[in-house]
Amino acid sequence: MAEFKKFDPIPRLSKRWIFISEKIDGTNGCVVVDHDGAVLAQSRNRFVTPEDDNFGFARWVYQNAESLAGTLGPGHHYGEWWGVGIQRGYDLIERRFSLFNTRRWGEQFENAPPGVPGLGVVPLLYEGVWDEHFIDRRMEDLAQYGSQAALSYMNPEGIVVFDTLTGQFYKRTFGSDDHKGKSS
Repeated sequence: MAEFKKFDPIPRLSKRWIFISEKIDGTNGCVVVDHDGAVLAQSRNRFVTPEDDNFGFARWVYQNAESLAGTLGPGHHYGEWWGVGIQRGYDLIERRFSLFNTRRWGEQFENAPPGVPGLGVVPLLYEGVWDEHFIDRRMEDLAQYGSQAALSYMNPEGIVVFDTLTGQFYKRTFGSDDHKGKSS
């Protein structure tokens, strides 16, 4: 006999909620904390270790493993490892790890968490209903005022839009996407 499958309700496009954050130009990283408190580091494509590292990310993770496990808890915590010597560098003298999940960590990490040097969250530039105007405006703000992640840096990469309706991330960067403004 055939199985009954309900047709899911269709969300209203007018109630589409988005989060716009600054897209930081570094290298993708993830802090993995298992339920026993063991901590691993991974890049976009593989686990990394201090002996086979990705711009010092694994070394930072292992040096701060206990604090990261206590602060982040179990799970896969994705973010951008960025700063001196990585991509744009942002005129920094240190490296930072900025978590992507602004919904979970944004308000909690407005100030850097104690005991975890360099840990933060990508800057949240807008939260609200989908409107192309707000997306364009955030790009214009970055072009005019510079990075919100590294305040004196005037060549930001762009934005990331998280669409709660689709559960998908989208990016818009300067120098591509037909957007006028800064170019890389």
